[in-house]
Amino acid sequence: MAMQPLSNPNILYEDLPKVPSFAKAHGSLMGLAFVIIMPMGAVIIRTVRGKNAVWIHAACQLLGWVLMVGGLATGIRLGNILDRV
Repeated sequence: MAMQPLSNPNILYEDLPKVPSFAKAHGSLMGLAFVIIMPMGAVIIRTVRGKNAVWIHAACQLLGWVLMVGGLATGIRLGNILDRV
């Protein structure tokens, strides 16, 4: 019976030291987007009165969307490093 190699050829070993940084960035971006920014946009549209409420709401939601896409990209990169995507 042949021994299995200990290394996985699909894991990007040279990028392994970056994994903790990518994981923290992914969690921070997604947490900020879904826990703070997007709910804040939903609250603003209900509480702020006036013509500018829609634009403030749109800006919050757009910022949340940008943070979410950044977190998604970071998570995909993290998954590629660890061969989980």
